[in-house]
Amino acid sequence: MALRVVCFLSATITPLPWNLILLVAAAVLPTIAVMLANAIDLRREPEPELHTQEPLDLPALPSSEIVGGSVVEEPR
Repeated sequence: MALRVVCFLSATITPLPWNLILLVAAAVLPTIAVMLANAIDLRREPEPELHTQEPLDLPALPSSEIVGGSVVEEPR
């Protein structure tokens, strides 16, 4: 940001071709800074779990069983 401020201030006192270049630099510098900051990958590999649970031997629910009944709505 300091370099951007320097570009803006320098653009006010420099002659015409240079002040346009400094103004463009002041506009483009934040974009370049954000792109460079986001280019670094700070993600880490997931750490292995210390306590792994073994699957339990539970009986499976029957899939063909139908439970009869009806839905009763309560009055509000």
